[in-house]
Amino acid sequence: MQVEEGESHRKLIVIDDQGEREEYDLSPKQRLEVHGGDMVEAGDVLVDGPKDPKELLDIKGMREVQQYLVEEVQKVYRDQGVSIHDKHIELIVRQMLKKVTVAEPGDSDFLPGERVDARVYHDRNVELTSSDQKPALGRPELMGITKASLATESWLSAASFQETTRVLTEAAIEARSDS
Repeated sequence: MQVEEGESHRKLIVIDDQGEREEYDLSPKQRLEVHGGDMVEAGDVLVDGPKDPKELLDIKGMREVQQYLVEEVQKVYRDQGVSIHDKHIELIVRQMLKKVTVAEPGDSDFLPGERVDARVYHDRNVELTSSDQKPALGRPELMGITKASLATESWLSAASFQETTRVLTEAAIEARSDS
């Protein structure tokens, strides 16, 4: 990794093992978290500031983004002098990551681009692999809190969060019952 500094700009240059260069223009206000010559890996923080959770999910995986989100939410609560147990935040984060977007359906009944519950996706893939069939390929999806709450199977739970009128209307039209 190299840092080029000019009078009006700074540039961060990352060179991978194959010699491919990736250049990032930096504003003068951005503080570097790395130095020229440092070895960095995909997902490492290069400049000061928040991480993009969706990028973190793609690069580092589900565990890393779960940990990051819990830590960031805890920082906000601690700054306000509020103590909250991690398990409460972990529950919300788990709901935000409960869907998988299907890329390749394999021998499953899923459709490409379909968003399915992670447990259903996992269970179906276990069935397929145990019967020597091709499992579906997909990637976890990070939903916002509102979207995650509305994506629940329980219409009563969804109605208690937001968009109450829409959720209740759809449930009535579809004659849904809640378990």
